[in-house]
Amino acid sequence: MLRLILTVLLVALPSMAGAAEGDPPDLAERTKFATLFHDARPLRPIIDRQIDVYTKQVNEKEREDFLRHVQLRIDYDALEDTSIQAMARLYTVPELKAMIAYYGSPEGKTAEAKNDAYAAKIGPDIGQALDSALMDTRFGK
Repeated sequence: MLRLILTVLLVALPSMAGAAEGDPPDLAERTKFATLFHDARPLRPIIDRQIDVYTKQVNEKEREDFLRHVQLRIDYDALEDTSIQAMARLYTVPELKAMIAYYGSPEGKTAEAKNDAYAAKIGPDIGQALDSALMDTRFGK
């Protein structure tokens, strides 16, 4: 609950008090395009994929309880607001426009849909390399 309150304050205070120190002067325009980006590439499916990854790591007997807790903890709207504000402060308007053009395009959408398959192909190789490096560190080579 405290995290939600802090998130709301972080999002609301700059707009209530004008631009915060260090905010870009075009923050309102950036926020508009960050919002449009979220229309082109919604955050909910990304969060849902992460939930699936975590769910597979939970003992089968605990999955139902885990998913119940996820439903209580995940606030999609608050996460989207936080994401929009972070993007607006991080990316420039031209960068946001380019991201919208890419993720809003048919090619961008099909490429995005292939990310999980790509990660599944390369992930084990990366994990194996990291495991080997860790073993070398612990046991010398």
